[in-house]
Amino acid sequence: MTIDALPEDVIMRIFDFHVNDVPIYDRNDQHRMAKWRTLVHVCQRWRCLTFGSPRRLGLALEYTGKKPMEETMAVWPALPIAVIPPELVGTRATNIAEALDSNRERVSEIRLVDVPRSHWDRFVAVMESPFPRLTHLQFCDNRNSLSLSPVSPHFLGGSGPNLQRLELKNIAYPFSTIQKLLLTANNLVSLTLWHTPHAGYVSPESMVTCLSGMPRLDNLCLRFRPFGPYPSRPSPPPTRIIIPALTKISFKGPYEYLEDLVARIDIPRLRSLNINFFMDLMFDIPQLHHFISHTQQLRNLDHAELLFSDRSVSLQLIRRIPPSLSVVELALTISCRQSDWQLSSLARVCLSRLPPFSTLEHLMIVPDQSAPPQWKDDMESIQWLELLDPFPALKTLYLPEDVALRVGNACRTSLRKDQWKRCLH
Repeated sequence: MTIDALPEDVIMRIFDFHVNDVPIYDRNDQHRMAKWRTLVHVCQRWRCLTFGSPRRLGLALEYTGKKPMEETMAVWPALPIAVIPPELVGTRATNIAEALDSNRERVSEIRLVDVPRSHWDRFVAVMESPFPRLTHLQFCDNRNSLSLSPVSPHFLGGSGPNLQRLELKNIAYPFSTIQKLLLTANNLVSLTLWHTPHAGYVSPESMVTCLSGMPRLDNLCLRFRPFGPYPSRPSPPPTRIIIPALTKISFKGPYEYLEDLVARIDIPRLRSLNINFFMDLMFDIPQLHHFISHTQQLRNLDHAELLFSDRSVSLQLIRRIPPSLSVVELALTISCRQSDWQLSSLARVCLSRLPPFSTLEHLMIVPDQSAPPQWKDDMESIQWLELLDPFPALKTLYLPEDVALRVGNACRTSLRKDQWKRCLH
């Protein structure tokens, strides 16, 4: 049997898998567009099937701004437009701004990265009006400059009912502006607020209010800038909001913020939790302990890697699930340059006895080869045992040579030296 003998609904399922074969937050939109363009050039039947199901396949015409839009779109059907310039310089920036302003009804995806200062105010003005078909928006400034004027309070007309993916990185805004948009974005699948400045600080209560109206949200990334002392913390509410579809969280900020956030939510399907805390010697995290204890997927992780670098220390715990070997993971990073502080701060977190620690059987401690840590000669060997003590079920422990010497010295005086002798490699 050839593929031409298959009924149309079977062929469309194959097409759908071919074009949309990864989660929405991992998709390379340009690669996806190249896939459907290949389909329409195979034969007339495939061309008709592809253009006959634009919504199912997520068809969109890529516009890069190299030429005026009317010169590049005339040969194609009136499909949605994905504005994805490789860079915003010279006439390309002008063409992109004009295309956005004159094609609001057709634009489905926008990727604006490093808008030139000379064009910034114009793009901010263009983004004030609604884009009714917009499903994907990436608005980023990798230059890490917050001196640019903030986005307008009327950003996207304050409405995004069709948005599926939203990423804002290093963009100044009052959170009230974005909150207004998020409260209408009930179809969001992926939300990234990266390096949110102090001016855009959002309270955990406000964030949970927004998340509670996103039943399809699968991926959440929140990254804050350091903003001084954490404000006073109200008592958590008696009940938690369930976020039903969320499977992946990435967080960077003060531990108090994450504590206040997870005290207000339950995420039954969570499979990946990536945490990056600002340096702190306290790390009082009972709410995180409770949260992980009630997240079934994160409770029985059995392999871990402890990675030290000159900027941070990271602990990653995983469990591979057969037969597909999909990965469940919990990653914890503490941003800190002093090696002795890395040990003491991570030990503080480990002493909280997070649920996966008690069942962990295999631990590997390695230095980051690209940015190796600067070990201090006067570091106490006992600090290593304090770090390892919360892992009572260890069967194998892999150490680099310099760490093995320190831990070995401490093991000789430890009350648990027989256990360490069995698991050390």
